[in-house]
Amino acid sequence: MIEYTIRRGTQQVSGIRVVTGITVRELILTAGRIVGVRCEGAESFEAELAVDASGRTPRAPQWLAAVGLSAPPQTKMGVDTAYSTANVRVPDWYDGEPLVFITGPAPHFTRRGYVIRIENGALLVSLIGRFGNYPPTDRAGLLRFAKELHCELAWRIIKDAEQLTPVAHHRFPVSVQRH
Repeated sequence: MIEYTIRRGTQQVSGIRVVTGITVRELILTAGRIVGVRCEGAESFEAELAVDASGRTPRAPQWLAAVGLSAPPQTKMGVDTAYSTANVRVPDWYDGEPLVFITGPAPHFTRRGYVIRIENGALLVSLIGRFGNYPPTDRAGLLRFAKELHCELAWRIIKDAEQLTPVAHHRFPVSVQRH
């Protein structure tokens, strides 16, 4: 819902055009300045600003290198983090906060989790672990992992809740900041 709302608001700003369903192949460089992007097929777009919104694996550094420009300097920090996420139906008894973040005192607790109220009577539940203590990808494993958090709230919420989506699991060993 947050992304949808931001996207909708952005599309209403004059001079901004959001293009989806295409793959950028390269940057268009004129007189040492990036002036647009060329996509797969023959389509090109001129732009004063193009945003690489591809997430944790951006293509912009390769595109810059391909036109002879340097990628921005970056700082990498080892985080060795993984998370498992699923949506569940809000249990009838739960009328709590729209966002609950569960963590314990570091360094003894490498597990954490959060529960976020989202649209259509659902909660997004995400369980997070670090340094090899990763959340499982099956319901029984998630329940065990949630029960061992610093607080049992996530476990109490999901133990009897209807699971609405499959468990999505992601792992990233480093976090990268591009300057």
